[in-house]
Amino acid sequence: MKLARLLLIALLFPIATQAKTGAQLRDDCAAFDEQPNSASISSNMMRMSECLGYIHGVLDVPNLYIVRGADYCAPDGTTRDAALNVAREYIRRPEVAKMTWAGSGSQAVINAMMTKWPCKDTR
Repeated sequence: MKLARLLLIALLFPIATQAKTGAQLRDDCAAFDEQPNSASISSNMMRMSECLGYIHGVLDVPNLYIVRGADYCAPDGTTRDAALNVAREYIRRPEVAKMTWAGSGSQAVINAMMTKWPCKDTR
């Protein structure tokens, strides 16, 4: 059991060190909606990659648990792209810009999933 806990901590450490605020995640994902000039295209692509990578990482975390989707219940057959679009749509909300505490980026992604796909039964 101790080995499993150490492994889980080791797996989650990179996520914790890269925690974003909701506002930072919103700013990175805004790159999808911008028309960059040639001088800023590289920066724009990096922000888009940060957005996608972060959301994908948060969506992967529930897979570490035995219970599928600890706080939300995406329908069977839901694609990663569909979940990504749900998160991107949610983080455009004005209240996400106020999420400035560490880890609030992942909370914004989970909130998006819970809003779109709440579990019908109580856990």
